[in-house]
Amino acid sequence: MSRSVFSIIVLFVACVVYPFAIIWLRETRPGWMQRGRCCLFVVGALLVSWGVSVGAVFIPYELGWWTFRGPEAAFAMFFGWLYLPLMSIPVLGTYAVVRSLSSRRADTSCGVRGKRRIGFWFLMALVLFAGFVVWCGTGDAVERQFKWLYKMPDFKYEVLQREEDIVHEYRVPVRFLQALQKEDMSRHGFSSWQGLQGGMGLGGHKVNVGFSESEGPVYVSRQMTYGGVRELHAAVIAFSIKEGRLVLYCPRF
Repeated sequence: MSRSVFSIIVLFVACVVYPFAIIWLRETRPGWMQRGRCCLFVVGALLVSWGVSVGAVFIPYELGWWTFRGPEAAFAMFFGWLYLPLMSIPVLGTYAVVRSLSSRRADTSCGVRGKRRIGFWFLMALVLFAGFVVWCGTGDAVERQFKWLYKMPDFKYEVLQREEDIVHEYRVPVRFLQALQKEDMSRHGFSSWQGLQGGMGLGGHKVNVGFSESEGPVYVSRQMTYGGVRELHAAVIAFSIKEGRLVLYCPRF
């Protein structure tokens, strides 16, 4: 399973499966929403949210897909119970509003009318989820930023270092780097960074791959901001033909 597929699965569970399950139980088991059972239902829903949130953080870590850059683990452990309910607000909020405006009520056995209503909300959740994926994108930020590069001929690589989906360092064929050097970077929104000084950090992140120390060319995206002293906040392409080394950096701001 790739990281992109994993990201989509996590988003699908959080934005579609979780709120739809709550809607389905509301329609088919209305008794669970009354009196003492309601408290148990809420506790169960929060435990599910905590389990999914912790798994979404620790599974990629255990698979070596990324490393912790901050308090991600602590937030997941202590506040993971709140993640899925917050992500479900758009679907559950819309459901609550429309349901309150509707004069129809599903019976406790969830008859045909109730099933049709559940199907409608499930379809609505799918549409919202699809729109969210198209709008925000999923998967690895570096691979999205440099998708044009990944499609170039002879791009065969060996991963040397990877800092989550922010920094990728590869060992690549020399012929690929020679072709990349001849590429018109302006077509992809990048310009040569002639004045780059040694030791400049990667946007303040803890892992500095040392792209500024490369003997080869360095290209940066045209949209740049500076978040502090000697910190470069821009997408970066750096490579060394001599070393057969390519570094791709894509900050997430």
